[in-house]
Amino acid sequence: MQVIAPASGWDQKSLTGPAQIVAVKSVAVTYLLWIVGGFGVLGLHRFYLGRWVSGLIWLLTGGLFFIGALVDLFLIPGQVQLENLSQQLLRQAMAPGSGAWEPPAEPVALQR
Repeated sequence: MQVIAPASGWDQKSLTGPAQIVAVKSVAVTYLLWIVGGFGVLGLHRFYLGRWVSGLIWLLTGGLFFIGALVDLFLIPGQVQLENLSQQLLRQAMAPGSGAWEPPAEPVALQR
């Protein structure tokens, strides 16, 4: 089996290291919550995808008077993909040695 590393600063070691447990959002679960939540009116699918503000708006307004809930029927796959991508990018940014800011090992004296 050959592992192909992307050219964006990844190395072979980071791709073949120990497996991490990753919580990936599912389109099927999102649609199930859309149905169980009154065909999107309660906004359960939005809470599941981490969209707390719009989930609360959906809950209080009946899915923006059912129009937004109906639109969500077609937007759910893209919303799930966007959430999974943002979580993946966040994990990569927070990984040790990823180039994200890390505090210095020793205190640094400021010079004027």
